Amino acid sequence: MKAQLQKFISTAVLGLALCSQTLPAWAGLAITSEVFIHGDSAQGALAGARYSVDGKQFIGCSAESFSNQPTLVECSAGDKNGRFVYCTSIDARMADAVKGMTDSSHIYFTVDRVTRLCTNLEITNESSYLK
Repeated sequence: MKAQLQKFISTAVLGLALCSQTLPAWAGLAITSEVFIHGDSAQGALAGARYSVDGKQFIGCSAESFSNQPTLVECSAGDKNGRFVYCTSIDARMADAVKGMTDSSHIYFTVDRVTRLCTNLEITNESSYLK
C-alpha cells in the first residue's frame, strides 16, 4: 500500500512538472483599456479595443506619405456606444509619433471641433497594454 502511494505521488509530481513546462507564465501589470470618447477626444489601447467583448470598439492612427507632400496623419476611434471621432494632421511631429506605434500602444487624441484637425496626439507604448 505504501509503495503504491509513493508511486502515485511520484507520477502526479512528474505530471505536474511536465505540464508546468508547457504553460506560459504571465506576469506584470495588465491594463485592458477600452476606447473612451468624451466630446472631441478619444483614448484607448489597441489591444483593449481589439479584444473588447462588444466587437464595436476601434482606435488607431495612420501616416500616409506621398511624393513631395507632407505626411498625412489620420486618427479615428469608435466606442461601444456607437460614438465616433476622427481627425487629420500634416504635423511632422504627429507623423513621427504614429510611426512609433506598436501593438502595446495606448492612444489619446483631441480634435478641433470646427476644422477636424488633430490638436493633440499622445502615443504611449507600455508592456501593461499588451494582451
